[in-house]
Amino acid sequence: MAYLINQNIIFNDGEGTLAWRDRESETTSLSAPIARILTTLIDNQGVTLSRELLLREALEKYSLSPSISNLNNYISLLRKVLRNFGLAEAIVTV
Repeated sequence: MAYLINQNIIFNDGEGTLAWRDRESETTSLSAPIARILTTLIDNQGVTLSRELLLREALEKYSLSPSISNLNNYISLLRKVLRNFGLAEAIVTV
């Protein structure tokens, strides 16, 4: 499925890519766990998600090591990618 973010950015969760809408051929690839975290966040937009839910949905379900350290690392990497797309404030930690 493809998501349109802020009318300018296309996130293709099946391919795990982000691209500017007017430059779809220039994509940024995300690792599978990072793409799953982004999908979970988009699907639950406006909802505060627990770390446990993110661990379960993005890592544990796919037999990846579900540790807080791994989750923090993936979220940090996702924030860096989103910053390149002008979405520096898209993820807020509560």
